[in-house]
This record gives sequence, C-alpha cells and structure tokens, in this order.
Amino acid sequence: MPTPQTSKPRAKSSWIMRSAGVVLFGLTLIFVAEVISVAPSHASLPVVDVTVVGQMVQQALQMAKQLATMAQQVALLKNQIQSMTGHYGMGKLGGELNKWGNTTWQDVGAMAEKGVNLGDSDAIRVFKEAHQRYQRNNPPLPANLVPQNQRTQTMYSRNYQDAINGMGIGEQTFNSLPGHLRDLQTYKTRIEQTQNLKGSMDLNTAVVVKNAQLSAEILRLNALQFHMQANTQNNQTSGQAAQAEFFGE
Repeated sequence: MPTPQTSKPRAKSSWIMRSAGVVLFGLTLIFVAEVISVAPSHASLPVVDVTVVGQMVQQALQMAKQLATMAQQVALLKNQIQSMTGHYGMGKLGGELNKWGNTTWQDVGAMAEKGVNLGDSDAIRVFKEAHQRYQRNNPPLPANLVPQNQRTQTMYSRNYQDAINGMGIGEQTFNSLPGHLRDLQTYKTRIEQTQNLKGSMDLNTAVVVKNAQLSAEILRLNALQFHMQANTQNNQTSGQAAQAEFFGE
C-alpha cells in the first residue's frame, strides 16, 4: 500500500503531464490557425510542386513498362536457348550406315566362299545367299573343259566371278530398298513430332546423313558397273591376244 508521502508526488506529476498536454494542444491549434490565416506568399511551410510530382509519376510508370518489356525479352531469350539445346533421339533413327564394313573388291569374292556367318550384317548375308544360289544354278566349267590357254583361262575365271558377284550385289541392293524406304518413312513421321528448332535441325541432319548413305550405295553400284564394263573391254583385248597367240602371230 502506498503511503501518503508517496502518493502526493505521483498525483502532482500526473497533474503536470495533463497540463503540459493541454498547453501543447493549445499551441498546436494556434500554429494551425496561423498557417491558415497567412497568405500563401508569406507561408513558412514548404510549397509542393504538383507538376514535378506528376513528371516523377510518369517517369516511374515508364520505367515500369520498360522493366516489363525487358522481362518479356529475357523470357523470350530463355525460350530460344531452350529451343536450341537438348537431345531428341534423332541420331538413333534409321539403320546401320556401312553394312558392308571395310570390305574391298577382293573381299567381295572371298567372303562368298566362307559361307553365311551369324555375325554377318544383313547386306553381307543377303549377298552371300544370292552368290551361293547363282553359283549353284550356274556352276563353273569342269576342269577338263576349262581352256588350256592361260590367258583364256584367266579371262573365263574373271568373267565367271564378276557375273556371280554382280548378280549377288544387284540382288542385295534391290532387297535393301525396303529398309531404306522404312527409314525415310520414319523420318517423315517424325516431322510432325518435332517440338522445337533443335529437334527440327537434328531431324534434318539425320535426313542429310541418310542421303549420304544412299549416295554411297549409288557409288558402290557405279563402281561395280564400271568394273564390269572395263572387264568387258578387257575380254575383247584378251580374246584378240589369245587368238594371236594361237595362230602364232
């Protein structure tokens, strides 16, 4: 319980605070009255320039629009970067490019004698099967019927092998066409499935690679054709030479 001595100072201090508040409130009213009654030219308060404030607001709005435009440009650039990156499996489309492997012209004739192996590619397997079938249907001459003249004998052996190899390669090439057409159909189907620019570019690259493969196959057939044409010309020369040797000219 407070004693009479302590309660008196507290009451006095509260009275002082109330009095100060009343005085402060009165002074505030007097100050406001002075501001209202003083002419604008003699007012002591700072003057607000409405035009400047309006310009600042317009500048702020313009900057906001510029920031929004920049944000759209950043989003557009991000989408463009995403459209130029990624892997979409286009490189896995189509079959093996070099189905003949590292074979030479001499290998073509030699591989047919080895028979069909499980590790052979489709191209080599089809060629071997066709080669063996043509050789079986068109057997070479018996040894007693082979010409004794060495030049004529070489010419006959070369002609026989070239004919069998040519028919085998021709059949293999013809039988490979459905596979090439399936690859092209696969590329055509994927045209409508590309999602962005990178996918379209990858698909276009795959088509270019396929065209290069077909061009290589055409070159192979052209080489075969040139070889057989040259062999035909050589037969004429060899025949003339064999005839000259026979008659001792």
